[in-house]
Amino acid sequence: LDYEIPAHRSISIQIVVTDTGVPPMSSTTIYIINLEDVNDNPVEIALINNQSYFEILQSQDNGTIAILSCTDPDSYPNNLFQCSLNTSGSYAGVFYVSVVG
Repeated sequence: LDYEIPAHRSISIQIVVTDTGVPPMSSTTIYIINLEDVNDNPVEIALINNQSYFEILQSQDNGTIAILSCTDPDSYPNNLFQCSLNTSGSYAGVFYVSVVG
């Protein structure tokens, strides 16, 4: 089951129980199962042009060097995410992430 598929969010099941007596007697009941969402999908991140790397020149002017696409297929609020850049050493403060949208 997958909460992100709307048809899976609520499921009705019918249970019928019949005894072996003569005449057989039975009871029927319907149970409704409501699926709850969990954070089961990771954030997907990719360069817009579907490459796995990019190159810059050492003399590159300031500006955009890559555009990333980030999506999370989970439902709200499990589809909220933050973007950050992990740099250290001499590259700390050289690159940054700007989130649009």
